[in-house]
Amino acid sequence: MTKAYFNGQADIWDEKIAEKDGCKLESISACLTIEPGATILDVGTGTGVLLPYLLAKAGAEGKLIALDHADKMLAKAKAKNRHVNIRYICADIMSVPLADEIGDAVVCYSSLPHFPDKPQALLEIKRVLKKADNSSSAIPPAGNTSTGSTGGSPRCKTTCCRTRSK
Repeated sequence: MTKAYFNGQADIWDEKIAEKDGCKLESISACLTIEPGATILDVGTGTGVLLPYLLAKAGAEGKLIALDHADKMLAKAKAKNRHVNIRYICADIMSVPLADEIGDAVVCYSSLPHFPDKPQALLEIKRVLKKADNSSSAIPPAGNTSTGSTGGSPRCKTTCCRTRSK
């Protein structure tokens, strides 16, 4: 899907499309290995539905970097989540304008399927992650009906993955 598509959906996204189930969002957050004080990159942040949960995980000393290529979606996220510890960046995952090894964790919540070149996107994610730190990803696939072994409840139906950056 293109930047134009997501910009065109920004005004109705939260009302009609975004996840509203607090149980599911809390479950996703709970299964992520994120320490207080961490720097978290939220790739494909959209309207920022997961940002409050990530901020709670990172704590007062943590930092969030909300990345999205659709400027109108990012503007919605910023309007809802005005916090000094969140930095908003309008950029494509194929070429992230960040230094190497700055993040402790990366979250791709329902965004990976939209990346046109998944291997390149994963290389960019690996580049910005600190070496030997955990990378947590929340990637619930469309139509997911099973609960992942690392989190969720039968009611929430969440799949979480944990990987390690080498």
